[in-house]
Amino acid sequence: MDSERLAGAPTVFLSYAHDDDAHRSTVLEFAIFLETRGIAVTFDLWHAGARLDWYAWMLREIQAADFVIVVASPGYRAVGDGTAAGAAHRGVQAETAVLRDLLYRDRATWLRRVLPVVLPGNSLDDLPTFTQPHSASHFIVESLTDPGAESLMRTLTGRPRHVRPPRGRLSGVPSRQKPVVVTRRLSQPMWVAKPTSVTIVSRFPGALDFPGQASFQHRP
Repeated sequence: MDSERLAGAPTVFLSYAHDDDAHRSTVLEFAIFLETRGIAVTFDLWHAGARLDWYAWMLREIQAADFVIVVASPGYRAVGDGTAAGAAHRGVQAETAVLRDLLYRDRATWLRRVLPVVLPGNSLDDLPTFTQPHSASHFIVESLTDPGAESLMRTLTGRPRHVRPPRGRLSGVPSRQKPVVVTRRLSQPMWVAKPTSVTIVSRFPGALDFPGQASFQHRP
């Protein structure tokens, strides 16, 4: 990676399948969009001028990037789910094998770093199962504009829409609950010369059910 170009910028590896020319053009436009918004994108089409060991390049760049964007497409899902023909999308076969292994090895880290993205023209069903398209976070880019990609851009830049405020001290508001006073007339025992009443003062409703929480006052 070009360290000067990437200094201070979030880094992204784009993992996608070359389904057809139209899809590849859309992914190229997406990569340009991200670059012009300050995201450092590692994209294979920008490295096609020199001879490379693509497998070694992919391993190095995936592990060095802050995020790996998995771009939804029917071809990518087929490879990721293991239903593609053996010779189809061999580069994506290698990438998805590495991503599945990283998720298996250290799920806490790579669940955060692997971002499933749906570009215009595709759907959530075009994401492979290992990205958990329905049970984990995903990002639908409605258009290659700031409003259309807002959710993804906030994740890449670490700038959430809503920020938890600083927590204040606990309030010292006193209870407004008043003591409950209950007077009961007792049956007169044979050794008492005159009627007796007992006043039970409870500071909490329901305390009468627990005599240990009430005070008793005898009034002859």
